[in-house]
Amino acid sequence: MTYARLFACSKIYIFAGSKNMSRKDKKTKAVFVIPDMGSGGAERVVSILANEFAKRDLPVGIVYLLDGRTDYPLSDGVEKIEFNAAGRGKIGALREFRRLIKEMKRDHGPVLIPFHDTCLKYCAVATRFSHVPVVACERNNPYIKGTSRVARLKSNLPYMNAKRCVFQTGGARDYYYRSVRKKSTVISNPLDTAILKEWRGNESRTIVSVGRLEPQKNHAMLIDAFAEVSEKYPEMKLEIYGEGSLRTALEEKIRALGLEKKVSLCGLTDRIGDVLASSRMFVLSSDYEGMSNALMEAMAAGVPVVSTDHPTGGARALIEDGENGLLTPVGDPKALAGAMIKLLSDPVDAARMAKNAEKVADSLSVSATADKWQEVIEACRTH
Repeated sequence: MTYARLFACSKIYIFAGSKNMSRKDKKTKAVFVIPDMGSGGAERVVSILANEFAKRDLPVGIVYLLDGRTDYPLSDGVEKIEFNAAGRGKIGALREFRRLIKEMKRDHGPVLIPFHDTCLKYCAVATRFSHVPVVACERNNPYIKGTSRVARLKSNLPYMNAKRCVFQTGGARDYYYRSVRKKSTVISNPLDTAILKEWRGNESRTIVSVGRLEPQKNHAMLIDAFAEVSEKYPEMKLEIYGEGSLRTALEEKIRALGLEKKVSLCGLTDRIGDVLASSRMFVLSSDYEGMSNALMEAMAAGVPVVSTDHPTGGARALIEDGENGLLTPVGDPKALAGAMIKLLSDPVDAARMAKNAEKVADSLSVSATADKWQEVIEACRTH
């Protein structure tokens, strides 16, 4: 019986054989906790890691805290647990979450890995006094939580209570107190090269961007920058892949600039490999990021890239300006336009940078990243 069925039936179920299993005989189970498995970057990382753990025959599960939406393929070896916290009320949800953790503990030695701050708070409260370890994960720019003494304390508390902490960049880790940093590990996102295709866009007329249509991604600035590019290169088009709350506002901006025939909001795609391979360049215009999966994929595919040098250093960790891509200041449409024009005006240099960018794949493989995560998970059970 799956845990999802267990809670649908509202029963406590004792797993066969687990009662007499000693702690040292139990396999550690990685349990990712996430609101849902929609089309975001954190969700993609969870799907890649969970599938890799299942491939290694390691016990792994995903708790869908809010709803069961799944936009990424998951292996049959990944336990899928739809919890539906919203339908239980706060107190009821916490009580049932404790029961779920208790059942997991009987069957395996679970390590909870919340991939969202809301999920982290849930796990912190639900695991109190249970001796179930929690790995806190910062998936974005923590400075947006605030830098005042009170805001920093509030943000640090869940991480202080976690067994281990994982950050995507050293810049993100630096936001937290020394006690948090001492038990932390920096692990870049895994790069799934299986979806990538060889770049063939050196003569393409399409510039591509990938990201949710939300303020963080600053597609409005990208469209402004492209308007300037279009004056010099009228044959170029801009395709933005993603969905979000700003679609209507961005459509209005495109119309206001008279770019209806040149800028397209393309929605979601499951053909990102083909999209990148046939593009002239990839552009990331975010005001802030953790570490962009789309940027990693574009670089590994050998696509010329331009990115804002956003905090907390996710782009800077990947791009050496002028060597394997171009970095521009956050919120500067003139600089962003200038970088795109530079790549368009010098295709030989653009190809050189793109070739250098492919090397990111060497250090960001799924296997290498999963190894680092596995070390963190096992450390939780042995210390």
